[in-house]
Amino acid sequence: MFFFAGPAAAVDFFDGIRASRGLYFLSYSSLYRADRITGPGGHTEISDYGFLRAEQILRLCYYSPDYVFNLLVPFGGSRADQPDASSYGIGDIWLGTGTFLPFREVDALFMFSAKLPTGKYSVNDSVNFGSNQIDLSPGLFVHKIIADFSFDAAVKYYFKLENHDTDTDPGDEVHLQLLLGYEFADGIRAGPALNWIYGKNKEIGGRSVPGSARQLLSAGGEIYFKISSWAITLNYLHDAYSENSTRGDYFKIKLCHKL
Repeated sequence: MFFFAGPAAAVDFFDGIRASRGLYFLSYSSLYRADRITGPGGHTEISDYGFLRAEQILRLCYYSPDYVFNLLVPFGGSRADQPDASSYGIGDIWLGTGTFLPFREVDALFMFSAKLPTGKYSVNDSVNFGSNQIDLSPGLFVHKIIADFSFDAAVKYYFKLENHDTDTDPGDEVHLQLLLGYEFADGIRAGPALNWIYGKNKEIGGRSVPGSARQLLSAGGEIYFKISSWAITLNYLHDAYSENSTRGDYFKIKLCHKL
């Protein structure tokens, strides 16, 4: 199926910051809408797909503060108009752990995460909320503030293991996520965002399928502000280019609170 891989589709402000010791609760509410499916070379193959994915992710994150431990539990649903199909329920759970690298000039967090095939899935359905395969993902998050400006970035590699029900290996992917910010007022920050996904050809029955690699370039922006003890982030991304993927628009609201 066609949707963003991973628990969240963009790096956010302060994702790589060395936070104070404690347990944090985070909520990600997202909506992705796409009418087009593209093939090799970015050519439109379906123009009225009518794909909609609504997802709520609940996350617990503990900082030691040198080490980080993550648990992410998604639920929601996906549907498409062509063909008319839908899937709702629990999604694929993510577990992760990481450590901050010993740099003084910049916060750098190395993470290793695993996606478990816990999501709603049926080999007979054309739309599935779960993926029925395991992802293993090392990644590096970077955060830096210079005066009123900020820079956040993430580089992740996804080892995408085989879906044994379909004998399909989706193809590994590299994700690059960039976010520049400016503090317009106390506690209010905004800036442009850029995401790039580059994948390998998928394999079916152990054989590579030429021209099946997924590529996706998305651009948009993010706004961050605080209300009392809650940090709130609003994010929008538009798929400017895609190959072997959907092409649409992504909206997300993120809440963060220290327990």
